[in-house]
Amino acid sequence: MEHAVEVKRDERQFVIGVLNLMFSSWLIGAYPYAYWVYHSAKLIVLMTIRVFSFTQKKMQFWLLDYCYVINYTSVLYFACCVLKAYAPSCAPMKAIDYWGPTVFRIAFSACVGPLAISILAFRNSLIFHSPDHITILAVHLSPNIAVWGMRWWVRELNETFQDTFHVGCGLNPPSQFNLFFSTQDCPGDLIDLYCWPLAHYCVCWNIPYALFFFVFARRMLEDGGYSTMYEDMQKQEFVRKILSIGGESGKPIKYMLMHGFGVACIMFMGPLLWHSFALHTIYLSLLVLVSINNGSTFYFEVACV
Repeated sequence: MEHAVEVKRDERQFVIGVLNLMFSSWLIGAYPYAYWVYHSAKLIVLMTIRVFSFTQKKMQFWLLDYCYVINYTSVLYFACCVLKAYAPSCAPMKAIDYWGPTVFRIAFSACVGPLAISILAFRNSLIFHSPDHITILAVHLSPNIAVWGMRWWVRELNETFQDTFHVGCGLNPPSQFNLFFSTQDCPGDLIDLYCWPLAHYCVCWNIPYALFFFVFARRMLEDGGYSTMYEDMQKQEFVRKILSIGGESGKPIKYMLMHGFGVACIMFMGPLLWHSFALHTIYLSLLVLVSINNGSTFYFEVACV
């Protein structure tokens, strides 16, 4: 009876997963500049479920990982922009007009860099009946699709959501279907797309994360038996070898430096893809293909057992 209940639940989740893919595909093709609405709604639902699930497993501190924080930031940014449109007299919201282009470029580089590559690093898989797999794939891929639609359909974005977003792009960009083109109408240099995103990573995540997990909350986490990403990553042989360099001391510092070095390297995808619709689209398509392939491997392995 218990097995039958689990199968029935998996069947319902499979149907929801397929419907999600169908709707997302339609929305991306028809209204890519509006995908941010679906991304925000889906993330709120998935994160609410994940909070309850992770709390039961003492894994709630995983939700402070960089990829999750970028997702929270994206939804907060969208909410502030919408609030600004409906409350233009609110002084704090007026700051969005000034800082909006910078914030959008930070989000762009964070999404196409660390978030996107995490699909490869953690073998994210499109497994329709698994909420865990669907959620972590959405965390890494959904914000990428949102910024892709907003970056390359600026005119439609501003016409549909008037006085809401200020991404720092004009309304008449060159043909988006060129491989590379001049970005005078939508500027973005290394300062905007690399230095600012990397500074945001260090100041708003890397340093606070290290202080919280390895200084202020270290004893609480150990005594409470909480699971963290840091502990889980040490199960991987490659990470263990890196952390063992120079002895056993200073592992937390070495872990954060390793994480920072990886982010610094992959953040260069931001300046590269900002200047090419074709490369950006091919890049995301390949990531989707990888997640589908990973999912197919799972299904065939289960089917053959």
